[in-house]
Amino acid sequence: MTVKFTYTVEDDQVLEEAAKLLGLQAPGVQTLINTFTSIQQELQVKEDPVNITQVLDSLREFRKVLVLLDIRAAEVANIVKSYSALQLVDPLPIEAAAPPEEEPAS
Repeated sequence: MTVKFTYTVEDDQVLEEAAKLLGLQAPGVQTLINTFTSIQQELQVKEDPVNITQVLDSLREFRKVLVLLDIRAAEVANIVKSYSALQLVDPLPIEAAAPPEEEPAS
């Protein structure tokens, strides 16, 4: 089950929090590397017959981890894009706003 949650950070902490979210995926990246290595080693066996069932199971696991990493990467990309868009907005400072014009006395 997937649960989505929201929390607030200061704007100068957005990229740091995005990095933390991405960093939480390090175990998944390591699993991906280990699974990749295992698949390659199994496919390159010359003496013994290749265990096709194991290779297919490993490939399924590899693809599951890829999907999870892709989802998190997309979420972090959206955070960074939103942050970037906020940085492009240059609001008019309050002190620079023109005072309302007074109507001439009749």
